[in-house]
Amino acid sequence: MTFPETAQPQAGEAQAARQTPALFLCCLARGRAAELGTLLARHSGAASLNGLDDLAAALAEHPEVPALVLYDGPIQTLARPGIEPAEALSAWTEQGTALLALQARNRRRVRLADTRSLRLYPDVFVARMGLPAECTDAIAALPRPELDPVLKSLAQVALQQAPEARRLAASLQAASLDLSNSAPEPSDDLDAAFARYRELQTHLDEIRADAERQRLNEAQLTKAAADLRQSRQALENELARIKAELARDRATQEALRKEGGAAIARAKALQDRIDSLSDEAKRKDDELGRLRQANTEVTAERDTLRSQSKTLRSDLEAQYHGHHAARAALTEAKEHTGLLESEVVVKQAEIEALRAAQDDLQQRLRDTEDRLRGAEHWLEGIMASKSYRVMAPLRRLRAAFMKKD
Repeated sequence: MTFPETAQPQAGEAQAARQTPALFLCCLARGRAAELGTLLARHSGAASLNGLDDLAAALAEHPEVPALVLYDGPIQTLARPGIEPAEALSAWTEQGTALLALQARNRRRVRLADTRSLRLYPDVFVARMGLPAECTDAIAALPRPELDPVLKSLAQVALQQAPEARRLAASLQAASLDLSNSAPEPSDDLDAAFARYRELQTHLDEIRADAERQRLNEAQLTKAAADLRQSRQALENELARIKAELARDRATQEALRKEGGAAIARAKALQDRIDSLSDEAKRKDDELGRLRQANTEVTAERDTLRSQSKTLRSDLEAQYHGHHAARAALTEAKEHTGLLESEVVVKQAEIEALRAAQDDLQQRLRDTEDRLRGAEHWLEGIMASKSYRVMAPLRRLRAAFMKKD
């Protein structure tokens, strides 16, 4: 279909000419085939539209402008990787039905072109559309991604099994531009398809062998993981035992510290009691001194009374009784002083025993601290060992599993 050149617009028609394109171009192709739409829009100056709905609206708004629709055939659509054949066939059937309906409503204005035929016969297409000659070279220079022969064969089988899609494909082909001029299309390369099949089969065998090796490696890794879990469990049990012993040692140390503190408190209380008894003994000594002085004075008075006994007999009797009472008080004071001295000796013995017990408790406390430092040094040696560092990833893995649970 050749679109004739339009006459130059008059001055009053310049604005309308600038707003009305000479051709609407709608490219329904996907992937690398979509580059055809971009190239043709650039060389023909056509207005590019994104879908059939936009094209229908543009045709209704501009009934004088023709349109060209580029589409992928069913084989190109079904052989495209990354999409299920049933889904691809359903989408293509829906699109083809809508395309035929649009072409039926605008039969004289809408032309259809298969992207595969356009790539095979670019010179015929350019001549039919009245495009510049360099457009032929531009189309030929576009990359031509070849369909996978195996996927192409499977697509042909799927199309043969879908009568409705096959009839739709025939209707689209009849409604599209015949760019081949009734020449036979190039036949498929069966040797290339068979070579591709053998390549895929070899690749599948390699994948299966890799899967078998992976399974064996996973079995070995599972066994190694089980051994590592057993080793980790043994190490964790040993570490738990060490921690329990350390906790017991620390509890013992704490108990000894408390016991030592209590013993020190008791010793301090005993020392205070000893100091109090010492003060009391000092007071008793002072009282004994006073009693001795009183005894001396009584003795002097007795001597005086004896010298005066001849003249003061009646007074001597009284003085004698007083002297006898003083001597009784002196004797009682001496006995009390002896008891106090005995009590002082006993208290001093108790003080010495408490001091010895305090020294023993302090020695036991130092021994316990030495054992604790030894246990901590032993634990630090284990944590600094190579085996403990090697097991660090497993401990982190176990912590991650426990946190996940």
